[in-house]
Amino acid sequence: MSSKVKAYEIVSAIKEEIITGKLQPKERLKEEDIANRFNVSRTPVREALNILVNIGLAQEIPYKGAQVAMFDKHKIVELYQVRKVLEGLATELATPEITKEGKMQLDEMLVYMDTAISELNFEAYGKLQDEFHELIYSFCPNSYLRDLTKELLLKTVTFRRASSSTIKTSKSSNESHKKIVEAIHDNNPKLARRLTEDHVEIILKSLSVED
Repeated sequence: MSSKVKAYEIVSAIKEEIITGKLQPKERLKEEDIANRFNVSRTPVREALNILVNIGLAQEIPYKGAQVAMFDKHKIVELYQVRKVLEGLATELATPEITKEGKMQLDEMLVYMDTAISELNFEAYGKLQDEFHELIYSFCPNSYLRDLTKELLLKTVTFRRASSSTIKTSKSSNESHKKIVEAIHDNNPKLARRLTEDHVEIILKSLSVED
């Protein structure tokens, strides 16, 4: 198995642990520990850590090495500003392309998210929410835009872990999702785009209120 393949396996495992909260912000990512855990040399570990830094899930600390990325509100605001534009466009382009099966999957996800909210399982809701948006963007015919939206979603995961969710905010968020899906069912790309932008704008406004 090549060093690069091993590196991506390590990235996949650590990324899942960051997303689920098993690894917390500022937690050290020690090369030696990771190498021992995956029974590999330090070369693929260094490659994996570089990838995690590049995608924003880890950060390099001088003289200390890598650690799980911390929540930086200024950067999060910038990310959501970009997400608003790119995800709105991705939704608009994806809407005419979403298959009947894709629409059924979106409907099912709305039900799963409602269930997660009713069970106060906000971690599950957050993960489902990401999968919901990723499914929509997977139908976007512009491959560059698909990759960018996926990367931006991933980069905001540490913020979601650090922020507090409530039944009220989660219900409001899922109502926005339902309106987006309704526009998709109606094959209304322009409306789907506006609703997606409005959905992200709500998060931006909440960040401004917290200042």
